[in-house]
Amino acid sequence: TVFSAEHVRQASQASRRAGRRARVHLKVETGMGRIGARPGSELMEVATALRYSPEVSLEGAFTHFACADAPDKSYTKKQFAVFVEALETLSREGFKPGMRHCANSAATIDLPETHLDMVRPGLSIYGYLPSELTLRKACLKPCLEWKTRIVHVKRVPPGAPISYGSTYVAPRETVIATVPVGYADGYPRALSNRGEALFRGRRVRIAGRVCMDQMMLDLGPDACGLYDLQSREDRSREDRCDLDTGKTVKKGSNTADADVDGEGNVASLEIRPDLTVTLLGRQGDDAITADEMARWVDTIPHEILTGIGSRVPRVYTAEDVY
Repeated sequence: TVFSAEHVRQASQASRRAGRRARVHLKVETGMGRIGARPGSELMEVATALRYSPEVSLEGAFTHFACADAPDKSYTKKQFAVFVEALETLSREGFKPGMRHCANSAATIDLPETHLDMVRPGLSIYGYLPSELTLRKACLKPCLEWKTRIVHVKRVPPGAPISYGSTYVAPRETVIATVPVGYADGYPRALSNRGEALFRGRRVRIAGRVCMDQMMLDLGPDACGLYDLQSREDRSREDRCDLDTGKTVKKGSNTADADVDGEGNVASLEIRPDLTVTLLGRQGDDAITADEMARWVDTIPHEILTGIGSRVPRVYTAEDVY
């Protein structure tokens, strides 16, 4: 990306050192107020620098919309008009960028006239609308899930303090589970005592402060009846526990039995280390979305999704999430 004559000169120098042409895209400032060459003298200075830098090839030009996710598209259309005029100026100077692009997720959905040669959807690639005010309700499905597994589980009495500062005190006998995710992984510390996760298809609360590498979940008083730390060897070899739903699956069966038997008694499911917890995504009949997490901490889903740290393993799949 270049947006000044100095950038072009730096690209030219790098090109000569590398012994290969520098292929660049020119950023045009149309109203975002961030970076870019403003139409007029600044744009002409870049054009002049490009003319005298044969090692630099202008292969694209772009701008960025500031308000495309707003219901009133007038400002975005004004920006687009400024960008088209800048492209015409470049053309008169003998430059025809082969790749013209300006449409973000909102413009990709709402303003097809801005698509030009390429679009740049960001949030919508994750399956989220850029705004609830998006005019066209595109059929998008969240495609990212963030899952972890319980590494420790314990029963605690009423009054037991949990995590730093003892900001959470168990209001009754309950089961506390620890998962190996913390703010160093991108889980917002602001969700301490506020956030929720999904365990066996139901919501459980973040108990206490989110630590750097771990956090605790209050699985609730109902979990006490299921609490069982017996080893796997002591469990029936005829049954297994589905890690995502918590339902008992008979050996050789592909379907899960209900958690409650015909007499209303809780099935013999143990709560143990290695069971799955869903922090973001669907589990059972419920789902936690990036939109919901963003509302909990008064931010935007973009920050939630891009904040997931690099040490969190990524698993890519072609299967539908929902």
